[in-house]
Amino acid sequence: MGINKRELLLEQIIKEYIKNPEPIGSEYLKMHLNIKISSATIRNYFKKMVEDGELMQVHISSGRIPTINALKSYWRRKLLPLDPIETKDLNSVKCSAKEVGLFCAVKFYKPNRFIDLIRVGERYLILELEDGEIVISYSSAMERFLRSLLQIEIRDLENIAAQVCANELKSKISHFLKRDEINIGGSVELINMAKDIDINEQKFVNTIEGRIVENIADGIYFESIVPYGYMAIRQDIKTNDCEGKIFFLGKISKNFEVFYQMIENDRFEEGSIE
Repeated sequence: MGINKRELLLEQIIKEYIKNPEPIGSEYLKMHLNIKISSATIRNYFKKMVEDGELMQVHISSGRIPTINALKSYWRRKLLPLDPIETKDLNSVKCSAKEVGLFCAVKFYKPNRFIDLIRVGERYLILELEDGEIVISYSSAMERFLRSLLQIEIRDLENIAAQVCANELKSKISHFLKRDEINIGGSVELINMAKDIDINEQKFVNTIEGRIVENIADGIYFESIVPYGYMAIRQDIKTNDCEGKIFFLGKISKNFEVFYQMIENDRFEEGSIE
């Protein structure tokens, strides 16, 4: 199959723009391609891609930049599916976010099994966990239900409680799990974003405190929870024996791919952050 020059040109424009968000001219692009192509041919492709909404020209005399829609398509191709991030060091995540210019929030979930159920008369049931305990109101049906689930991981029990509409149990487990620490990195980037763009105050507070990492599903987000021109991702993260969730966001032109590479290569040494 021959090389699709248009796709190659668009991909290279986006890569160069992510490295340095400035308009890209035909001569510059020609120098950075691995194929022989004339500047005139590149300009013809530029014209077609502008007409199709993949590129835009900021000024008549300037080069081209990728549109938001082109960047969205690029990141979907590059990042989906969202495989779990694996890293040895949480500090490398924070440092990587700062270097690339992203905000991130990470929450790790410690394994914690439901190991025993204690009945207190006709008033309470105490769920004894490996680490901590949860108290709920007594009912014989709830006691039978919970005894059938001994040794289950507490997060799995939370999901089951939600499925069977055991609302008090679900609420108490959710409250218990919120005690797990949320680690924040790159707060300056989020503050700068809030200065530049009108952002809902409660949404901003939930984000900068890291609660958003608990409140959305895994995936890539563009306009639904972030301002236009920004991108956010929520997915699994693993470090040592812990599993958790990471949420990060920044301008869609930031180099998210380098962020992944830096984390997974553990580029920063442990203890590099004060």
